[in-house]
Amino acid sequence: MPTTRTLLAIGLIAVTVSFASVVESPYATTLLPTVEAPGTWFLMGPRPPAPPSEGTRPGRPSMRGIGWQVVDYLSAVGVLIINVETHRLRESADIAQELVVPLKDRYIEVLIYFREPGAELAAERVQWTPAMGYVAIDISTD
Repeated sequence: MPTTRTLLAIGLIAVTVSFASVVESPYATTLLPTVEAPGTWFLMGPRPPAPPSEGTRPGRPSMRGIGWQVVDYLSAVGVLIINVETHRLRESADIAQELVVPLKDRYIEVLIYFREPGAELAAERVQWTPAMGYVAIDISTD
């Protein structure tokens, strides 16, 4: 029957061999390729595509209207974020409803940021949730 010292020595050798095999393994973290920086997170380019010739698709919001257009959007984990350029900031709640109504059954929250064309930052945000409905907030820096 092996003694305690023998078992301890065997265990120490086994641990040393396992660490040595991990360091030499092609799967060791030092040999993995570096992660590249992500590209743009926007799903669309600078201008959204024109709607199909037969009009907007059922269940899909319009991407533009008179005096406004969706610049880009991002969706993750049931939340949709939309950036809109508009000359009609005073009508942001109406534009938000036009965007959200076809999407209500697919998202738990929709955030729509409105900015004037050429402006760098948004001037207003409209948040929609099933519990609170539409909540408009002035976020302009003026």
